[in-house]
Amino acid sequence: MSYFDALGFAREPFPNAPDPDLLYRSPNHLECLRHMEIAVRLRRGLNVVLGEVGTGKSTLCRELRRLLAEDRNLETHLLDDPYFEDPADFLAAVAGLFGLDAEAMRGDQARLRGAIKAFLARQAADERHIVTLLVDEGQKITGACLELLRELLNFESTSHKLLQIVIFAQTEFEEMLAARPNLEDRVNFSLRAAAADPPPDPAHGGRASRPVRPGRHGAAAPVHPAGPAPHLPPDRRLSAQDRAPVPCGHAAGCGP
Repeated sequence: MSYFDALGFAREPFPNAPDPDLLYRSPNHLECLRHMEIAVRLRRGLNVVLGEVGTGKSTLCRELRRLLAEDRNLETHLLDDPYFEDPADFLAAVAGLFGLDAEAMRGDQARLRGAIKAFLARQAADERHIVTLLVDEGQKITGACLELLRELLNFESTSHKLLQIVIFAQTEFEEMLAARPNLEDRVNFSLRAAAADPPPDPAHGGRASRPVRPGRHGAAAPVHPAGPAPHLPPDRRLSAQDRAPVPCGHAAGCGP
């Protein structure tokens, strides 16, 4: 008998891999998911989710990818390790995710940028089509590669960005952004993922039975204050109604 059977489990409950099926859907995590999905659908460009180690950023990233993949008009790519010493290798990795022949252009930043821009322009020919790049472990991005991301955000039509970028990173990324005002200014919305409080334990007088490490600004604290978070349903998946884009002025954090 396996220990899964002995404990009544069907699978490993605490794997090291970021499995979205095991995401604890706290109000803070649901807030992050909803805001990021709205930002992508509104084509607002750059969005950031910050959090301490162990607050579920990578799992949130995979769940966001899964949510976006449910819509055939949303094309989503994941860069799970963004560290590249050579910026040309970073561009080649992004081009490869887009299905471009990156090897033929490796080492040539100008050709890679041009190919990526042409790809995004082709995709934008269908006004319903949205290309999104999810970047995990964003704190590992070098300064030169952050500059390349800023340049990719310059690819735009008269009404919207051609590439939507969501970066999931540890809290030191906030300082990296602050050191680059021309990139920080591009951030549409920034949320902080926080450790979830456990449910009250009657054996401990209604208090949580174990300490929890909150985010630096506390649970569900936006890095850029944006008013109250919209209501989120407690079910595992966001409903179609709650996940639909809303007018910018009504979506917390989507203001100019």
